[in-house]
Amino acid sequence: MKTLLTALLSLLASLCLASPGQAISDPGLSLQKQSKGVIEIEGYMPAEDLFLEKGAKFTVLVKGVAATHLRAIFRPTSQVEHLQEVGTLQDGKLEWTPNRAGLARLDAYVMEKDEKGEPVPKVLVSRVVSVRRGPGFPIGLTIMIIAGAILFFGAFSSIRALLQA
Repeated sequence: MKTLLTALLSLLASLCLASPGQAISDPGLSLQKQSKGVIEIEGYMPAEDLFLEKGAKFTVLVKGVAATHLRAIFRPTSQVEHLQEVGTLQDGKLEWTPNRAGLARLDAYVMEKDEKGEPVPKVLVSRVVSVRRGPGFPIGLTIMIIAGAILFFGAFSSIRALLQA
């Protein structure tokens, strides 16, 4: 039963997260193409609860492939995915500042020409990472405090009006 459940979860994850030609290589939501390359991000260790944060700068290392460019696709394979061209790799290294929160697929690629002679990206290695919201102003807590104050002020006013009558 446990093996069947594991197989079903693996199939579901590969259908939801993987593009054609990709396979899930570890349970930490990292997708790797079938190549010897790897994308590493300094400071990203989900097992130790160290995630990427929106707006913070991170160093991305691409090893094992001769990729020249890096891009991030936020919410990959969804209808609302967003593309962020990160830039050109210098010796397999690049500084990246995520501009959105959520799942993001990093693609290291080279530009090749298609049959028509148009430049198209050829992805050499990919990795899916989780980007969290940065430590911004706690708007949710502020809204909750304001709503509570309005609620208690209204209750206080109605009780006071009831007792005066």
